Amino acid sequence: MRALFEFEQQPLLFTDLIEVIVCRTPSALMACFDRVECALADGYYAAGYLSYEAGYALEPALGHLKGDDFPFCFFGIYKPP
Repeated sequence: MRALFEFEQQPLLFTDLIEVIVCRTPSALMACFDRVECALADGYYAAGYLSYEAGYALEPALGHLKGDDFPFCFFGIYKPP
């Protein structure tokens, strides 16, 4: 999996995938955040998305509103671009 992002007119191409972190259930979202944070602390980069519906997982009273058809978050962990 490759990811290309442009920040301040400087493209970053991520090609060396280390890990994929995906969350499909409200109860797993915080553990996924922790895994991304650990990877960043180890010097890797995270490229991906946090879906709008992830807000349902952050509010316990709304967690039941989101089905399992689309991930709350999806991040690739990469070596430097």
